[in-house]
Amino acid sequence: MSGTRMTDTRERILQAAIDLFAVKGYSRTSMKSIAEKASVNETTIFRVFGSKDKLFLEAFLQLTPDPSQVDITRYSFADDLTEQLAHLFKIYMILHIDHMPAYRLSMLIDAIYDHDIYYNAFLRIKGLITQLVDYLEGLHAAGRIKKVDFESMSELMFSLFLVKATEFIVYGTDGASYDEAKVEMFAEEYAQFFAQRIAS
Repeated sequence: MSGTRMTDTRERILQAAIDLFAVKGYSRTSMKSIAEKASVNETTIFRVFGSKDKLFLEAFLQLTPDPSQVDITRYSFADDLTEQLAHLFKIYMILHIDHMPAYRLSMLIDAIYDHDIYYNAFLRIKGLITQLVDYLEGLHAAGRIKKVDFESMSELMFSLFLVKATEFIVYGTDGASYDEAKVEMFAEEYAQFFAQRIAS
């Protein structure tokens, strides 16, 4: 099997597993049902992932965002501060919305609890917080913003992203996973709030 076909197969299996685990949980999801949904045979799943436990844990980690998903280099310290923060907050907010299935999966993980998988998921989120702290430190070094507790500010924002992600999903309309206009409004409001308080 070529590398591209193997990657496609792996992605199909992972997506099928995520969909079924999120609805049925770990115990009530069979490898047969995952194979049927992914249009592969069970042997292929075992060959690619090794076991149901490993597939579940990889599905969980796959849904956890990490800093590589945010191109922080696109932001110039000379650009409009409020616009930059709004754009960045919107990206982080959408990452959290997309991450919500992982929270549902995490509630089902007790049967195969793995400290490393939780730790690695935490490191990814912590990496996003560190990324925001570094960006704010860069703005400060460029003379754009005042020196404040950037660590606390970033942790506060990521806590808010998590809470608001649930709200945006619950109030999504027309079959969409979230209302993009409301996410943009949220990002703009908080960008203005912080920009007004930290701008030099």
